[in-house]
Formats: sequence, structure tokens, C-alpha cells
Amino acid sequence: MLPHFGEYVVLKLDLVASLKSLNDPEVSKACRKLQSKTYVACVINLFSFPLPGAEYVSVTATLVSKGLPSSDPGRSITSDISVPIFPSTRHPLSRPPMKPSNPLPWSDCYHPTQATIKCRIQNDTNIGDPWPEPKYKLDVAADSPSPCSVF
Repeated sequence: MLPHFGEYVVLKLDLVASLKSLNDPEVSKACRKLQSKTYVACVINLFSFPLPGAEYVSVTATLVSKGLPSSDPGRSITSDISVPIFPSTRHPLSRPPMKPSNPLPWSDCYHPTQATIKCRIQNDTNIGDPWPEPKYKLDVAADSPSPCSVF
């Protein structure tokens, strides 16, 4: 299924497919030896519609970090450039937390606002089927900051 705006997703990079267009057997061989990590992110923008025949859909997502992000002043990154994800409420600037519709299964999670990614997701071939409500998503309520205004 394709993600909704505000839905939390699990991502795993397909290293070989990502660099396939280079047509370089050495790069492909090296990629097969690497182990891909798994990431959790929140979809903040859909760049294309899941139209029949479109192989991929482009999205922007903000990654989730465990704990406040590390500061790196040389790159103008500070731990306060983040948003806590409820039930985490600790923040250097007392920024209010984002509140998923269901609590994430981990504690001490944050959205480092500089950690956004644009990625392609393989299009769902079951176009026309209704999308089920996602288990984890941001509820945009009057007492919560808009995900777009934070990122």
C-alpha cells in the first residue's frame, strides 16, 4: 500500500536497485556485499499520484531518531532543531511533541528537522482498492503543530 500524508513507514534501501542505472558491475557487486539498514520515517509530502502504469511514487519523509539528535556546530546542526514524538516531551526549547494517532512502539523518539529524505516507493498494483487507515500517523489537531510548519 502507498503511504498517506503523516503516516509512519519503515524504509529499507535497495542498494543494488538504487545504483542500477550506473550500469557498473563493480558497483553492483560492492552493493550486494553491503548490509542495508532499516529506518522509520513520517511521510510529509506526496510528489506524485499512484496512477496506473507509473512504476514509482515519489514522497518526502522525515526520519525518526532515537533520542535528541547529536549537535554538530560545524554543520550548523543543534539538538534543538528537532521535534519530540509523544510520549517524549523533553526538548531544549520546550517544543510541543507531535502526537501520532497511536503511540510508536519505542520511547524517546524525535524528528530531527534537518533529516528529510526524498525517495521513490514502488507503485501499488491494486489501484482502486480503498486504502486502510494507517496504524501510526500524525493527527493534525488544533493543539498540535502542523507537520509542514515544523519541517
